[in-house]
Amino acid sequence: MKNNMYWLIKPLAGVILSYATTALETHASVQERPHPVLEHTFTGDVAVLKKRVEVIMHMDEAKLMALVPNQVPRHTFSCPACRADKSYDKRYDGNSKAAMPNIWDPEKPDQIQCESCERVYPNDEFPVDQVEYFHNPAMERIEVRHYFDPNKNVYSYNANDGGRKGRKYYIEAYVDNAKWDFLWPHLQDLAALYHLTQDEIYARKAVIIANQYATNFHRFLLSTKYGHEFVDCKKHKFPWGYIDTRWGRRVTDESMVALMDVVDLIFASQAMDEVGEELRIDVRENLFKVFDSGLKRQFAMLGYDCFGQKAGYKEFLNLAKVFEQKELSDLVLQTYYDFPRYAYSSDGSFWEGTGYGQIQNLNTAQMREDDNFSHAASYTGVNRIDNLMHWTMRDDFYRKTYFARSDIRYPNGNAPLIQDASGFNAIWPTVGLRYESESLMRTGYKHAILGAGERDDQVQVHIGFGVNSANHGHQDTLGLQLYALGRPLIDSFPYHKSQIRSFSNKTLTHNTVVVDHQTQNKLACDGDPVIFETTLPGLSVFSADAPRAYRNITSQYKRTLALNTIEVQKPYVIDIFEVTGSL
Repeated sequence: MKNNMYWLIKPLAGVILSYATTALETHASVQERPHPVLEHTFTGDVAVLKKRVEVIMHMDEAKLMALVPNQVPRHTFSCPACRADKSYDKRYDGNSKAAMPNIWDPEKPDQIQCESCERVYPNDEFPVDQVEYFHNPAMERIEVRHYFDPNKNVYSYNANDGGRKGRKYYIEAYVDNAKWDFLWPHLQDLAALYHLTQDEIYARKAVIIANQYATNFHRFLLSTKYGHEFVDCKKHKFPWGYIDTRWGRRVTDESMVALMDVVDLIFASQAMDEVGEELRIDVRENLFKVFDSGLKRQFAMLGYDCFGQKAGYKEFLNLAKVFEQKELSDLVLQTYYDFPRYAYSSDGSFWEGTGYGQIQNLNTAQMREDDNFSHAASYTGVNRIDNLMHWTMRDDFYRKTYFARSDIRYPNGNAPLIQDASGFNAIWPTVGLRYESESLMRTGYKHAILGAGERDDQVQVHIGFGVNSANHGHQDTLGLQLYALGRPLIDSFPYHKSQIRSFSNKTLTHNTVVVDHQTQNKLACDGDPVIFETTLPGLSVFSADAPRAYRNITSQYKRTLALNTIEVQKPYVIDIFEVTGSL
């Protein structure tokens, strides 16, 4: 399915890649600019903000620019001596930013101290004397230095160079991380102060820092495995890998999205033009390219899938607003308007698998409710009315994506534990308690429910027969879940982050049959409905066969469920599992 989708989105990617090949349009005068165009909140009043930026205001501009990292900082690292970090005793998870507790002093900007053992780096005990070379996305050859310890063995992120096993410590990148941790909150405060006071002295400091970041960013290397290794772009083809990024975890984090808020606040400042004249560059265009590079990769790699991610959609639209890009705004609207027919099935399920579909469906419904497209730079006056009419035409679709999740909810209002999507129940509001349950089948979701009863007497038997998507999927085809007596009685592992996460995705941990001690196929393992009978009083039956779950092993992998609710307060389920074939 993924390969088929690629050919659908490839022409679109070519169109989108072309939008930014020209320079920014001539900017409106400062007086005509509507900035800021985004919503902003501030963490203090003017007096508090001024106090916080005192240290920055006393620095000269050359010193400020020198603090901006020359290469992508390392957000995750440990002390080479005492290994003090927040992730040493567990397998690193990319969502966290584990780093050794450290002390950094702006008066000694090129060193960092471990709080635990008090060693200062770099030092002669742990020399940064190993050199590697990588090519960045601009195909420039970049030198990277590190300290190498052959005796360390930290799970899967060991260095393996010519048979050597050990760990690399990119100490200079750790220092860069400390510099940016210092600069970033001050940059936010400077932008806020300019907005609140209109004093150009704060804008100038912010422009100097932001422009230097943008300048350096264009030379950043890609890192992979959530920041643990560098990527040589010369050895790989654009758009490189999904977890290869210059900032954050994935291609969708290619650029620092929060920087757009800062740019919005200082965009209309005189400092933007003054600094640009002094450096003989267009500062706004330099900043735009930071985000443009990430957008090109996202579209080339993900296509319509980009718009299934709420953060990605908002990033695209906010970029168009902040940088006054009418063409991009138009393109985002048209793409988002078109993508449902490529990315969704008729019953509102997302194409990339059942579990991931639930995540995307909620994002899609929320995007419609945001109504941000109607406030984009290119949609004002009559254009805004036309735009709203376009969205009204799509209301039926967005209602369907929302209720696709609602239809299969438990009586208590929560979603069943479908692959990894279930872990988000804690942050997603429930869509409401069910008054009654009934039997239904969603062929797009590849999910069926045998249900009956009202209020406290509701009973549901859930069975999934869909693919185990590559992202957030479990090998749980024909897995069963049971809700009765006011609570889930048989369920599955929710989305979680622990050392047993990969184990909990396997067939062995789900209520389905394991064949020859093996786990099911990871992708093409979906089943076909055989029976769906709901017309008999007090009896409903569902059956599905999924021999592809164990390809080349089973010729039949069939589950039949019969729910008897003739006495709704005393329901029971008959479960028959038939397997033919084995090694």
